[in-house]
Amino acid sequence: MSSANTLAPVATETREGRYRSLDGIRGIGAVLVVAVHGLLVLPGSLWRPLPELTESERIFQYVTLEGYTVGDAAVRVFFALSGFVLALMLLNPLQPSYRSFVVRRICRIYLPYIVVIVAAMFLMTVTRPRPIAELSWWLNRSWTKPITTGLVIDHVLMLGRRRYNFVDNPIWSLVQEMRYSLIFPVMFWIAQRVRWVVAIGCSLTVAVAARLAMAHFGYNGVINSIQFVFLFFAGAVLAIHRDNAVRCFRGLPPMAKVATGVATMFLINAGLFGFSPHRAVRGFGLIAPDLGAALLILAVIGSSRMSKVLETRPLQWLGRISYSLYLSHLVVLLTLIMTLHSFVPISVILLFYPFLSLALADVLYRKLERPAVQLGRYLANRIDGEPSGQPGLAAAARSHSLTRS
Repeated sequence: MSSANTLAPVATETREGRYRSLDGIRGIGAVLVVAVHGLLVLPGSLWRPLPELTESERIFQYVTLEGYTVGDAAVRVFFALSGFVLALMLLNPLQPSYRSFVVRRICRIYLPYIVVIVAAMFLMTVTRPRPIAELSWWLNRSWTKPITTGLVIDHVLMLGRRRYNFVDNPIWSLVQEMRYSLIFPVMFWIAQRVRWVVAIGCSLTVAVAARLAMAHFGYNGVINSIQFVFLFFAGAVLAIHRDNAVRCFRGLPPMAKVATGVATMFLINAGLFGFSPHRAVRGFGLIAPDLGAALLILAVIGSSRMSKVLETRPLQWLGRISYSLYLSHLVVLLTLIMTLHSFVPISVILLFYPFLSLALADVLYRKLERPAVQLGRYLANRIDGEPSGQPGLAAAARSHSLTRS
């Protein structure tokens, strides 16, 4: 499979080279994570053996575990999307320098992150959180430890150590995003120079080996990061070969397209098999969502019907605020619970929590995230711009994207 420009992708690209339909997917994923975290605060016995549970508890366990795996699958889709979008950035003929690429990623990820983390630590202090026995163990892992020097250093440097991940626990994935951003130009260079089958096969093998090592030897921070290598490579390979990939998808018979869609949904949700008592089934459940995430991107950019739905205004709005929503929603939830739970039923809190999270995310997007992205573009333009009056990288990239659309 090789890259070609003879076939325009079905999905719509923005002036910055982004696919609007993929923004819609990102928005849906963020909303799913918000819903999952709302579900996980409810009391329940997630890890007790099935024989010890009543029928209603078994149903709750199944629903909650399914919700947990859906949230995990959404994060894997985010990683594959990042690989795809970052590769599109590097595919520009006026390829950004490594310095400007990293500066843009720092502004895009780190600046909103550190502001929200500081706010979360402040709210941890003023709300005086305490364990709430009638709610879940998952909730009681958050905001129940003091702020220490080690905690602050871990978050400022984005070290991602597990013992400190109780301030805003979704940030574990942002740590992975930042780590892969630093090495992604090398991954992209490799993906461009080897056959796509080799890139996909080798990265999948490494990811599987990392997960087997984690299962056998226990948690390790480096191995934990390595387990996501396939997702970023898969996104990059799809971006590099997207025209031919879309051509292959569009050439499938209608029933084969339907089968691909069904297989994609099955694989994305197969994380539930990770709780099986059978080792082989657990192994399938650990890697299947990665394959589903890659197939989802292909199906979206290759399907005009899916693209039209995902490019609707509500989903585009969700896509725009998705990062701010992902970053801040748990802070909203914990603040509401710690301040209101004594006199407001948890059902009422959970009813208003999604709407308040969406409202805050919209404000953060406009006042924090978008200015941070603009700052990153400005700095990258200064780094890669020519002093002789030639247009800088950002302006040139916009011009190139316009000529392709």
